[in-house]
Amino acid sequence: MCTPLSPRCALSARLKAMTEPLRRPQWLSDNADAIERVARYLRNRPSTPLCDACLAKALTFSITDVRVSVRRLVATGRCEEGLWWCADCATKASVTVAFSA
Repeated sequence: MCTPLSPRCALSARLKAMTEPLRRPQWLSDNADAIERVARYLRNRPSTPLCDACLAKALTFSITDVRVSVRRLVATGRCEEGLWWCADCATKASVTVAFSA
């Protein structure tokens, strides 16, 4: 009989995990509408550092949707992220800045 603590069950669980297909990371998911809305909002305010919370509030998105969109935009080189003061709430946080045209 296989119990959760038996070495046999632990080995079978590890083997199962190794043979399962790899999943795409969450930040690579394609929510094109959210990504484009975040990109458009940032483009309309070039060189303005905005934190994820202020972006979420302005776009009425969840903070998770904003973070996923920002990571995708940074990965594709459409904006830049760093630690700075947010222009809206004036807190020092991880902010996103669109490149000025």
